Amino acid sequence: MLPKTELYFNGLVWLSALLFASYHVYEAGKYFEFSDYAEDFEDGWLWNLKKDCADYEWQMWLNLLKSIYPWFFVHLIASEITRWMFLEAVPICYFVTTILVVLNAFGPEICLIFISQVCLYYLALQTRSTIVVWILSVLLLYAIYGFRYGLSYLLVSIGLTDHTLYLNTAVVSAWILLKCISFCLDHINGKARIEKNFDVFISLLGYTFYLPLFFLGPFMMYEDYENGVSRRFKIWNRERLASLTFNVLRYTFWMLVLDVFLHFFYIHAFEYKLDYLAIYGLTGTLARAENYDAPPPPACVCYMYCDSQLWRSFDIGFYSFMKRYIYDPVLGENKTFWRRLVASGVTFCYVFLWHGFSENIFLWSLLNFIELSLESIMRYISKTHMFQVWVNNTFSNNNQKRLLALCFAPFSIFGIHFNAYMYCPGEGGGVINSQFLEGNWLFNFIFIILAYNFCITAMEISRWKQRKHLITTKYQ
Repeated sequence: MLPKTELYFNGLVWLSALLFASYHVYEAGKYFEFSDYAEDFEDGWLWNLKKDCADYEWQMWLNLLKSIYPWFFVHLIASEITRWMFLEAVPICYFVTTILVVLNAFGPEICLIFISQVCLYYLALQTRSTIVVWILSVLLLYAIYGFRYGLSYLLVSIGLTDHTLYLNTAVVSAWILLKCISFCLDHINGKARIEKNFDVFISLLGYTFYLPLFFLGPFMMYEDYENGVSRRFKIWNRERLASLTFNVLRYTFWMLVLDVFLHFFYIHAFEYKLDYLAIYGLTGTLARAENYDAPPPPACVCYMYCDSQLWRSFDIGFYSFMKRYIYDPVLGENKTFWRRLVASGVTFCYVFLWHGFSENIFLWSLLNFIELSLESIMRYISKTHMFQVWVNNTFSNNNQKRLLALCFAPFSIFGIHFNAYMYCPGEGGGVINSQFLEGNWLFNFIFIILAYNFCITAMEISRWKQRKHLITTKYQ
């Protein structure tokens, strides 16, 4: 372990840099001419301050949650009573409850779209072909995001012109698509229980229309759903009820913190990680209350020093989907270095398709693939016998840790700048990256030093969490 003095110094430098940057973002917000950016701000509820509403995704999620929040508890009560009285009817209960919510929130037309999507996958499952399932998935993604006469055109043609309704429908359709793929591939590959055709269809409806994870995620694999839905009713003791209450209040508190934050920091990219923590934490809590093994919420990004760690620990459900259904099948048994790169490339093609057909998503996916490839090359070199002999003969254990942090410092910088294309659509990502590429040498040198401080501190935090068994290995 590194000397405590060194660890405290690096941590202090890192924390000071974060506070310094946050302070200047706050100060910059005072100079906004709100009239020039009227669509990005609204009157806040705190001290007559303006509130940043530029993140349409968070505003959309928040409004949706307000309308469906009571239904979560209706679902929980109804499903637990059904589980107690007639276990086999639980999937039907899930489907009926969610249909009522969709009818109330979106209307019958959207409800029909969701059911039709599930029916298409049920028909694809009858072919017992993984190729048919994947072709259908790509075509549906193209219809949702890219096709001129796809989902957007369909909604307008039936008189539903509200853009927010289209966005909500597209997001839910994308979640349904992941669940349908998981369901079909698990049945085709023999990883699911053998059922009669009608029972298979009911199981598919119950899984895809499971309310806590239906609108906002996270993704839960069918295997985990199947294990949970077959569990018999468990008495609600004081401990179980207290856990549910505590976690609901906990993640609701983080939503409130985020809403307060937006009154002071006018940069929606800053809250990108916190909104997923609050949403995935809340919906996952409801699923775990029913004894489902739902993916945990995103880990804190403050100790994620490389892109591979970020992908494994942020949207854990989506990562498990990509690894199980795309990366591992493409990789196969021939686990060579080049085969891993091909598997990673195919996976990021799907990442691009699932997140939407736009230029900034393409750049974000491509640059993340390049960074992960460079990271894999570095790891490959570090595992060679010649390199390990040289390192062990040249550096002490602590100096090896410092060398590793120095090597990962550029990757942490790349990760920040590459992800700007995701956080800042349009020209925002290019503007942020140009500041680094065209900045003076002193600024970039300081940036690299701070990246080193971040990496060596984050590595020690990760090692500490592993020693304390605070990092789950199920989804790694």
